[in-house]
Amino acid sequence: MRSPRIRHFPTTFGQAILPWLAFRKRSAKRWNTATHTTSSVYALLLGVRPHEIHEWYLAVYVDAIEWVELPNVIGMSQFADGGRMASKPYAATGKYIQRMSNYCSACPFDPAESIGERACPFTTLYWDFLMRNEERLISIPRMDLQRKNLDKLPAATRRAITERAEEVRAGKFAEKSAEPAFE
Repeated sequence: MRSPRIRHFPTTFGQAILPWLAFRKRSAKRWNTATHTTSSVYALLLGVRPHEIHEWYLAVYVDAIEWVELPNVIGMSQFADGGRMASKPYAATGKYIQRMSNYCSACPFDPAESIGERACPFTTLYWDFLMRNEERLISIPRMDLQRKNLDKLPAATRRAITERAEEVRAGKFAEKSAEPAFE
């Protein structure tokens, strides 16, 4: 799903995701699959160009094969094929990641929060993603509940989410983390 504010891989995804992945690698139960899935969600929420994340996966995963990677990334994880492979964007909040992994166990951010100093970057970017793509999501029935929840957000909260999302994209959330990016 194309965002009005498309980001290029090297300056946003690479800088934002690599320290996060280094920290998560130390605590992940299942590093490879969980990290691939979570980094795909993060790329979608950030608004990384789908072909750039596809190229990145081909470069970093030794077992990545293009005929498998391309449809999985473009069609499923990035929802960039117009919904041919997936019936809705694979977007998630920090709460979903907390339920599905142990990534949040040592994280200084609160997966339930989308704004403020302790706001989870995934949760912030999730709501920002919904706001940026609100018009496009109208045609996707499986996104009705998410759009209804979005409609309930006051204007001030929406503005705060947008501001926090820009901080996350700029990498400022990492400065607030008590965890070192690399050992």
